[in-house]
Amino acid sequence: MKKFRHYALLLVMAMAVFGCSKDIEYSSEIDLISISLMDQTVSTGEKVTLVPTFNPTNAANKNVAWSSSNTAVATVNANTGEVEGKAVGTATITATSVADSSIKATCVINVTSGPTFENEGTPGIDGSSWEKAYTIKTKKQLALLATRVKNENSKWSSKFYKMIADIDLGATNTEVWTPIGLSGLAFNGHFDGGNFTVSGKLIAASERYFGIFGLSGSDSEIKNLNFSGTMDATSATSLYLGSIVGYAEGDIIHCSNSGNLTTVKGELGGIAGANAKPCIACSNSGSLQGGEQVFGISNKTIGCKNTAASISGKSYVGGISGYRQVVIACWSSTTTITGSYVGAIIGYAAEGTTSCYWKEASGLEGCPFGTMTNSGSFTSNTPTADQIAAMNAAWEVAQPTGREYKFDANGDIVKL
Repeated sequence: MKKFRHYALLLVMAMAVFGCSKDIEYSSEIDLISISLMDQTVSTGEKVTLVPTFNPTNAANKNVAWSSSNTAVATVNANTGEVEGKAVGTATITATSVADSSIKATCVINVTSGPTFENEGTPGIDGSSWEKAYTIKTKKQLALLATRVKNENSKWSSKFYKMIADIDLGATNTEVWTPIGLSGLAFNGHFDGGNFTVSGKLIAASERYFGIFGLSGSDSEIKNLNFSGTMDATSATSLYLGSIVGYAEGDIIHCSNSGNLTTVKGELGGIAGANAKPCIACSNSGSLQGGEQVFGISNKTIGCKNTAASISGKSYVGGISGYRQVVIACWSSTTTITGSYVGAIIGYAAEGTTSCYWKEASGLEGCPFGTMTNSGSFTSNTPTADQIAAMNAAWEVAQPTGREYKFDANGDIVKL
């Protein structure tokens, strides 16, 4: 009997201890307070995945259930938040917390009959200035700009546009690219690539001018745009080709190419096939092959550099420019340049070409024909400190106002 009472006492004590420990348990999980969503515009057939913002950002349970107010206009995957435009109109999408159904957020999905720019339809956005610029973040939207400049040139060609994300055309892309701006339908607007990159395969159309842009007019401005991938123009009949623009009558500033470009005819430049105003602060590191005249940057250049592995063409082939143009404050490290009338900087320089430098290589002159002053070679992969200083000084003279860039100690192009 005593033994039984002893065991009973131990049981009561254990229950008391465990009962107390249960009372002092606490949770380290952080509760969700709110969810927010952004309104979006999509076209019929287009899909986009909504990304909610959670408050606090480290809430323990971020699982939500999705629903649509009008599935005839827009459907939403209940688990992933992927929205698909079904018909023209508007639908309200709701995200409801799985942990607490009283916490929810809504956004309006505007479904249009065709593709739109990212912020098109937003109050105050009309493309009339940089502050009101249309934004572009997808391949479809970039192609839309080309279509609108072609079909409604007077309405769309003079607007302001900003690229807000890298755009991949697809490495195995088989679609012919229609460039932005065509013969007789030039792009005369302002395009800021935001230092983002268009990558993938750029297949040339049978247009006179070819690149991401075809023909840009005298009032145009294209800046901060990069291309990386390949350009295939072997079946094209284009006469002027470049990764950024085929023929530029306007400004080209701080653009670059790291893609390999190939053609069998026409003038091919790493940045532009031909240009009326100098390309400024542009660079090329992609190999170029084919065409008539082939050159690392473009015709007229100021403050540019080329580091391509190889450049080959038929005649007037150069690391920077090709035939009878003015090149100022540029450098090139390409030593494999083939064709006739080949120059490390330019095949045939016009008077005024100055302060240009190239990597020394057997049998390679900076400029075999024409006049080039205050220039010379270097033996390493980049110009010397004195040569960089000379290029910056010449650049300042050539661009006394509005200059934004310079060469740093490594010969790279950087902001002033």
